[in-house]
Amino acid sequence: MVSIGGDRARTVTFVNDLAGQVIKRDEADTNGTTGDPHEIWYRHGGREMGYVGNNGSASDSYFDSIGRHATKPSAAQMFLAASVYRS
Repeated sequence: MVSIGGDRARTVTFVNDLAGQVIKRDEADTNGTTGDPHEIWYRHGGREMGYVGNNGSASDSYFDSIGRHATKPSAAQMFLAASVYRS
């Protein structure tokens, strides 16, 4: 679990598989009027077999996704693609 301060304080929780790859990522903040990103990856033998989430496309590699999530969003941006709400 990681606590992030700043313009949009939140907690990000990760679950890793035995190989150390993230298989689940959840964000939570104190703003109940908008949703929070939740993502699950299905991997086998080091390969991504599927993805379920409410945070945009996952059409990139595992390492590309790490870089994508390391990008600092704007204060109002909670989801990828500059969105403040995803369903």
